[in-house]
Amino acid sequence: MSRVVYWSADSTGCGFYRCEVPAVGLRQLGHEVTVSTVLDSAVPNYADVIIGQRIGEPMPSRIWRALARVPDRNYRLVYELDDD
Repeated sequence: MSRVVYWSADSTGCGFYRCEVPAVGLRQLGHEVTVSTVLDSAVPNYADVIIGQRIGEPMPSRIWRALARVPDRNYRLVYELDDD
């Protein structure tokens, strides 16, 4: 099973419906899922998938770009924008 980390911009409606609700389903399928508005620096060492949900502010954007530049990374990045 996969280790999935949701990095949510907030814990209001968007964070709840786009991160918390899908996390429940993934957990029921046996995946290890974490949802947080803060990205722990250890996440890249253990996550299989990191989902960034509306992390468009300057500092989160810099962190996201740094995660994408890691050579031979062992995780996948998914950038979630909330709406079409």
